[in-house]
Amino acid sequence: MADANFDETTFSGDARFGGATFTGDARFEGATFTGDAWFEGATFSPDAWFTKATFSRHAWFTKASFSGDARFGGATFSRGRDSLSFGQSRIALRDAQHVWPPGWRLGPDGNGGYTVVRANDGLDTGLKPDAPPAAGMAGGA
Repeated sequence: MADANFDETTFSGDARFGGATFTGDARFEGATFTGDAWFEGATFSPDAWFTKATFSRHAWFTKASFSGDARFGGATFSRGRDSLSFGQSRIALRDAQHVWPPGWRLGPDGNGGYTVVRANDGLDTGLKPDAPPAAGMAGGA
C-alpha cells in the first residue's frame, strides 16, 4: 500500500480520477485544479487530504467512498458551493477526523450509513440546534 502524493500539483485542464482506487493516503494538499475535477466513484482508503486545494471549476465526488479521514479544510471552490457535489458518497467512519468544506456536513445516507450533505438540507443528525457539532460531524472548521 503506497501513498499517492499530489501536493502542490497544478492540474491544467480537467483532472479525471473517476473510479480510481487509492489504497494508501491520497494527498492533494495545496493542489490547483484549473478545469473540472472528477473523483466520481473514487475509493479513498484510508485518508483523503484536499487541505488548501483550489478548485477553479466543478468538483465531483459523487459516489466516492471515504474509509478514513477526509479533509477539505481551507479548500476553495471558485464557483461557489454549487460547483461541488458529494451526491451518494459513502463515509465509512462517522468519527474519523473529517473536515468538510464550508456548507457541508456528515449526514445519514438513508441506509444506516453516512454521506456528505449540505449543511442546510434539513436532515436530522440528532444534534440539538444550539449544540456545536461533535468532532467528525461538521464541515468547514
